[in-house]
Amino acid sequence: MNTASPFSQIVGIETEYGIQAIAEDASTNPTIGSAQIVDAYAKYHGSPRWDYQGEDPLNDMRGMRIDRRQAHPTQLTDVPLEIAVLPAQISPDGGVATDAPLGAHGRLAPSSRLATNAVTRRGGRLYVDHSHPEVSSPECYGPVQAVLEDAENDRIICEANRLAGNRYRIIKNVADQHGHTWGHHENYRISRSLPWKKIVPILASFLALRPIYCGAGWVRTSSKTRPAGYEISQRARHLECIQGLQTTYRRPLVNARDEPHDHAQQWRRLHIIAGDPNLLAYSTYLRVTSTSLLLWTVASLWETSHLGSLESWLLKDPVKAAHQVAADPHLASTVELMDGRLLPALEVLAQYAKVITQTWQARAAEQLDLQASSVQQAINDWNETLHLLQTDLSQAAMRVEWLAKYQLLDRQRGRWGSGWEDPRLAALDIKWADLDPANSLFEIYRRKMPILAPPVGRGTQRTRGTLRAELMGHPAVVKAGWTTAVLADPQNSRSYRIPLGAADNQQAIIEDGDQHGIDQLTIPQLLAKFARSAIEIEE
Repeated sequence: MNTASPFSQIVGIETEYGIQAIAEDASTNPTIGSAQIVDAYAKYHGSPRWDYQGEDPLNDMRGMRIDRRQAHPTQLTDVPLEIAVLPAQISPDGGVATDAPLGAHGRLAPSSRLATNAVTRRGGRLYVDHSHPEVSSPECYGPVQAVLEDAENDRIICEANRLAGNRYRIIKNVADQHGHTWGHHENYRISRSLPWKKIVPILASFLALRPIYCGAGWVRTSSKTRPAGYEISQRARHLECIQGLQTTYRRPLVNARDEPHDHAQQWRRLHIIAGDPNLLAYSTYLRVTSTSLLLWTVASLWETSHLGSLESWLLKDPVKAAHQVAADPHLASTVELMDGRLLPALEVLAQYAKVITQTWQARAAEQLDLQASSVQQAINDWNETLHLLQTDLSQAAMRVEWLAKYQLLDRQRGRWGSGWEDPRLAALDIKWADLDPANSLFEIYRRKMPILAPPVGRGTQRTRGTLRAELMGHPAVVKAGWTTAVLADPQNSRSYRIPLGAADNQQAIIEDGDQHGIDQLTIPQLLAKFARSAIEIEE
């Protein structure tokens, strides 16, 4: 098992964005609106189609596989979504005049199909996920680089919306006031030698408590069972079970999809769907670094047969705890442990941090790579944040997004003399997450209030994502996916599929000192870069 460094693993971040039609010619159908945004980006950048080769969404970490005939339609993410609008519905500038009807997979004729996938300039993916535009980062070397790519994802979706005519309001959140939720996902490459049954209870307990320092917060409207209020996590209320393959119904704390996008015998891709997206980058930094540290610690303690130091802090009911913690902006909630103890949620979280800190200190001398100083910095920052949440909330608000937003909205609530049911507060909550700087409440807050920037610098380590981004510069690339790309040679009407290697592949097509760019390579020259692995296929 490789436990060389907590920050040497491959990490990725995906965000589904909320959209609202704001232009007169914008579609009120969010799926079509999302497709317009993706299509505009794909056409402007000449993006190839997505290659679904190797995708396997119905395989389960628990050694099971769902029969395709029994799978929920939303689980079939390995087939392209086709959206078509009738020519009469397309205005001269590309807008959709009326809501287009959608048949099975949107197949209509005669029609103009909108692109629903695009490979981004960063080597990630922009696509329509159900009724939302989603941006997936490329593979990142460690969590610090993932923080940078999360910000790039925001820039990409804003660019795509601009290219589509700014017809839509782009909102970085995962829940609305009507009970709907969508996704913000994290991906961590972990060793397959670590038993899945050992990972799940520890990870579920950790994820239930994690929003305390990295939740995005939201204004909860009143319902039949609960009055209006403020919750520290947008996603937690929608989590209903410990683990499962599904992502759009009965959502689990731990997603069990076994789709590694890598060497399957060696690696798992841990797909976390339980978190909130953050605008405050320091919260993103705390979230992905602490999760990377937890996963490294689990692997380290399993390797040395000391996993009990974490297992002694397992929650009896992580789903119930997640709901309790999310509903308590005063951080006074207690949670029940597996052994029956009732402890403050913050104290249990501090115990996780203590075990992780001690494990790192015991093995720090073994870490000879350049990541060691970043790891120690992240551990210090996380422990300091947990301390501030217990001692100085004004200082903690410089790091923790839900707290910054809560203090702002609570002050405004006091000025208005209203309760949390005031619809103006829910409107401000949405305005906080608006990615348009001219309309964003967060942007105003960022300019006027002290917030802490994460110590992330600039990532330079190559990954498979870098290779994918470089391949986008060649006109012969007609498809690309997570693990493969397809080249088409018009001279002989042949197509070739090339594997892109492992997620941490550092291959460079154009070496330092080369005088020409990738676009100047002939197809034979490009194929020669993958001579041992290119396969001729029928397209």
